[in-house]
Amino acid sequence: MWQQIVSHDGPLLIRFTLIAVALLAALVIPLPQRFNPLYWLSELAARMASKVCRSDRQAGQQQIAGLLATTLLTLPFWLILLFLFELAAYPVFFELAVLYCCMRDLHARTDFQQVTRALLVGDKTRARTLLSRWTSRDTEILSETGIAKTTIELAVTSSAYGSIAAILFYWIGGVPLVLLAVMLKTLEQSWSPVNPQYRHFSAALSHINHGLFWLPVQACRLSLAIQGGPAAIKQFVQLLSYPITQRGYLQICQLAAGILAVELGGARKYQGERVALAKVGPARLPNGRDIARALLLANTSRWCWLGFSLVIPALWILLRMR
Repeated sequence: MWQQIVSHDGPLLIRFTLIAVALLAALVIPLPQRFNPLYWLSELAARMASKVCRSDRQAGQQQIAGLLATTLLTLPFWLILLFLFELAAYPVFFELAVLYCCMRDLHARTDFQQVTRALLVGDKTRARTLLSRWTSRDTEILSETGIAKTTIELAVTSSAYGSIAAILFYWIGGVPLVLLAVMLKTLEQSWSPVNPQYRHFSAALSHINHGLFWLPVQACRLSLAIQGGPAAIKQFVQLLSYPITQRGYLQICQLAAGILAVELGGARKYQGERVALAKVGPARLPNGRDIARALLLANTSRWCWLGFSLVIPALWILLRMR
């Protein structure tokens, strides 16, 4: 019987195992950021933007430059990796490595936990340094409340663009889709459209990612709403409209803020320039202890979607055994 299952459903079992092993590996052995190829991509993006992004040019010219830069930084690397997958005798190991690297939110958990500990002992300098690895906004002048708020926002939103996106895109289009989507999101995070410097440069990329990540964002919101009870489910159904550059981000923050009963969002700074953003949630300001609650909330969301993605193939195999 098992031989028949393996012969008929071998590819399904491999996909089943790959996604589970990649997620567990990212949880148990987080990859330091400087060793992640996606970090090198973000560094390369920052260097390219410093050469081709000119704020004195017209908006249309900046948008064209942004599109060309996006194409140049994604298409060649993506095609080379696809070619390697085809040449490899055992492509499953390459696919596992790609999935592992793409789950950046799980690699960031360790730093977010250290931010919590740093705040509890009053070491704001270390907390700011840890936080600066995962955001392009200014962190040097953040207060304890600002550090806690930023960390919570990153904790609850990063899963939508990391592990949850990897799980969903893997089942939809395999590793090639996961890789392309995460590369595009990495570029957007490097050229944040909220940053006035990149407002026009990354406008097209932001719109592409808004459509591409709509499903992972809603999946993340759904798993948060289930944990928050009836009030959170009501919030999940009532989608509030925000500017497209931050719509998915703030919609997730809105749900998380309601569940944690803290205020999220608000103004931030890029290269010393203040940018106003909407505030969401009640008026209570977060602290270091709320970060731990947010990490637990985000972790449960990941396990919900991992469980769902593993249960479906398992049920299929059980039905085949009958």
